[in-house]
Amino acid sequence: MVRTRRVTDTALHVAVAGARGVDVRDVDATLDEVRQLVGDAAFQLFDAEMVAGWRHLFHAAVNAIYAIQNGSAISKSVDVETILYASCQDQISKAFTLMGLSPQVKNVGVLVISENPSEAKRLATQIAEHLGSPDDAVLDVTSGKFEKLKDVFEVGDEALATVGSDPYEALTSLVVEKGALLPLRR
Repeated sequence: MVRTRRVTDTALHVAVAGARGVDVRDVDATLDEVRQLVGDAAFQLFDAEMVAGWRHLFHAAVNAIYAIQNGSAISKSVDVETILYASCQDQISKAFTLMGLSPQVKNVGVLVISENPSEAKRLATQIAEHLGSPDDAVLDVTSGKFEKLKDVFEVGDEALATVGSDPYEALTSLVVEKGALLPLRR
């Protein structure tokens, strides 16, 4: 189920979806195909293995939108700024290397930003269908992703215990928080 949420104090909506069984032979060609599908809407694709739940991508987009609005963004485009926040990186090349699309990616997180919530949802669904089999479960933190995400995002057991909820939810919350704090490290 594609999740669509409005960004507070803006006219923008963010839709997040997933796709399984993606076969990306040529990243640039794949991105061009997706650009043709979405027209002027902003979008970003992520390696779903590096995503800590749909909230991870949603909050990365929110932070990117606010950074662009207040002039603190590194990038001039919301799609690039979103992957910076999602990856908790302030270098574009590192962000794309960490969680961008590549020929090795088999499951993808899809994010679309639009002023129209039904358009955002429709476009996210179309992208997921175009790339593979729509399956938002690829975004979930699973036992297979948990340790890898902890390591990549440098989240320790103490921090997880401090949050005190389900460890997978705690990990998502801590990754979201780390992304939100990115401007303080710049």
